[in-house]
Amino acid sequence: PEDVTEVSDLFMRVFASEGGPAPSRLQDYLLRLHFENPSYDPDRGCLVQRDAKNRIVGFLAGYPLNMRCKGRPLRGVVAGTYMVDPRVKDPFGALRLVRAFMGRRPDVIFSDTANDVARRIWAGLGVATDRLLSMGWARPLQPLRFSLKFWSKGRRGPASLRGALDRLVRLPDMALVAIEGDAFSEAVQGLRTRDLTVETMVGSAPSVWSRRSVVPDYDPAHMEWMFAALAAKTRYGPLRKMVVHEGEDGLVGWYLYYPNRGDIGQVVQVAAQPHHYGRVLKHLLLDARSQGSVGLVGKVDPQHTEDLSASGCIMFQRQTWTLVHSPDAEASRALIGNDAMLSRM
Repeated sequence: PEDVTEVSDLFMRVFASEGGPAPSRLQDYLLRLHFENPSYDPDRGCLVQRDAKNRIVGFLAGYPLNMRCKGRPLRGVVAGTYMVDPRVKDPFGALRLVRAFMGRRPDVIFSDTANDVARRIWAGLGVATDRLLSMGWARPLQPLRFSLKFWSKGRRGPASLRGALDRLVRLPDMALVAIEGDAFSEAVQGLRTRDLTVETMVGSAPSVWSRRSVVPDYDPAHMEWMFAALAAKTRYGPLRKMVVHEGEDGLVGWYLYYPNRGDIGQVVQVAAQPHHYGRVLKHLLLDARSQGSVGLVGKVDPQHTEDLSASGCIMFQRQTWTLVHSPDAEASRALIGNDAMLSRM
């Protein structure tokens, strides 16, 4: 915690155009994110790199990821934000930081935010890139507005022009939605939803992922913190977390996402009992339409590409790479064979 001020200032130099001292809200956010997690473990936490003057010039975020491999506990870690001070000319600084991170020998290393440079550094130390897990999926719900929003992400242009185009395509979009009709009504027939609780998620996770060799090992305290952390993110509006069930007690699965009304919704997680992923996904799409999403985007689960395709989803290469590694032979086979459920949660 004593490094948070310097790390925050480094964040400003790397990611903020104005640089300068970091605002207190950024420092508070970093403290909550890295040190208030009930699963916090200093051996799986963040690393900093200092120069000869003892100044922090490099940072690699780490988050504990408790998992199980066929019942055995695994001490995993998520490798997150990586930063190097742009004023420092040290071609091997990044390599030393990543090597130190791996030197703690966690049972699993997982990252889904690696850019091309980070990917090459990790690859030089034996960490593999999972190309399927590096894919994303997109599902338009209002096709023309979705195309406009998706295309304009990261592009500059007059806000007035974007607004005019958005208004122009609304009427034809309504016609297209009407043509598609209620295509998923049969698949979701008999399904009902209620708010997903920590108790339901923790208690149901083993059966939901019973056919995978490596799975998350959720505990109530961690998930309470995770739900609060997700709810605190306001960029895409309120978090919606729903459990899907059939009959009185037949849990089918769940989904968590940000509907982002009037824009593209962001999917956090979709989980389902064996053979029910497609039904839960279709329920999510109908729910998102009712919440005003023009479309959804999420990360591909390699075991469910057929369900995604059958639901009209388009798969694409994300802008960041997913990296996986384990020195545990059995866990490594599961990771390479996409027999694992990998999630930041």
